[in-house]
Amino acid sequence: MEVASLLKVTLRLLQRRSCHMFDACSVMEALDLLFLLLAFGRSQAEVSFGRSHEKAMVRVRLSDGPHRCAGRVEVYHDGQWDFVCDDNWDINDVAVVCKELGCGEVLAALGLSLYGNGNGTVWLDDVMCNGTEVSLMDCQAQPWGAHNCHPWELAGAVCSDALVKAEVSVTPSHFIFYTGESLTLTCILPALYVHVQVHFLKDQKPMPNGILDVGLEYNTSSLSVTDLHLSNQGNYSCFYTTNAKGQLLTAPRSDPFQIKIGESVFWDLQI
Repeated sequence: MEVASLLKVTLRLLQRRSCHMFDACSVMEALDLLFLLLAFGRSQAEVSFGRSHEKAMVRVRLSDGPHRCAGRVEVYHDGQWDFVCDDNWDINDVAVVCKELGCGEVLAALGLSLYGNGNGTVWLDDVMCNGTEVSLMDCQAQPWGAHNCHPWELAGAVCSDALVKAEVSVTPSHFIFYTGESLTLTCILPALYVHVQVHFLKDQKPMPNGILDVGLEYNTSSLSVTDLHLSNQGNYSCFYTTNAKGQLLTAPRSDPFQIKIGESVFWDLQI
């Protein structure tokens, strides 16, 4: 390939990038691309350049949450990961984060460092996205490091792919109960800070009075079963639902907890 053609292809590929306040195009990238063109030809260079560009663009992550799609928002700048202030932080900003991370729809925009204060620098403040941006780096914000944020004012995000399986537990914590006793089923949820409905099941069928609302600040929901009899024997589980943009989202059902019922302690010792 002639030098003039190489330069023309290089410029064309570099023009595909959108240089903005967070990511300036560099001379080194042009030299790297020229090397790829010389070594491998145009098609291979385009693929390699595209992959490195795509990887470089992912400069946001969610930390200290129950899932990679829920947690404290952190952005990468100047060689380190640090924080975003919750000033003006809203669902439009989180929608961009969820999109950038491939985490589904936005569920909640959180503030007040609900996923921990962390130790470090606040990189971004007054982030203002309209929700259509491809990356958080495309949104308006104060210059890097300029902020009036306290450690307890860090932004968080929850996306729909963080709806992981709940756990069910039983109190008292044993497998065999006796007629006339009582037990409490508890559905343990991930810390998502969103409003959910918990559904308790027996043998995969809804239990009477088994749908309970859970507030933002709670991650457990309990259901009491009193005056046990033999018909209460079975496998108990739970799941939870929430809404995103008017769509009902359902988390996977928990693993079942098997409960056996005996007529009395003496009867159970005889079998």
